[in-house]
Amino acid sequence: GVVCLPPEGTVYCYPHVHPVIDRLANINNDVKLTESLHDQASVALVPVTAYGAPGYIRMSLAIGHDELEDSLRRQCQSLTP
Repeated sequence: GVVCLPPEGTVYCYPHVHPVIDRLANINNDVKLTESLHDQASVALVPVTAYGAPGYIRMSLAIGHDELEDSLRRQCQSLTP
């Protein structure tokens, strides 16, 4: 599963997605995962490889609660076989 520590005074969280990457056949890094989630779930996430932390993604929490829940639901659906 995905592990994410609670954000501390910021509008971003950084889920550790390496376990998800490991179980997906056509995705081998956080860049490919964020591209896939953009295409399949219509969510914009940032691969943290660009900042020196591969296996993590940056997710903005600067949206409404309902929109955040909907985004997470779409992400889960797109990653479920």
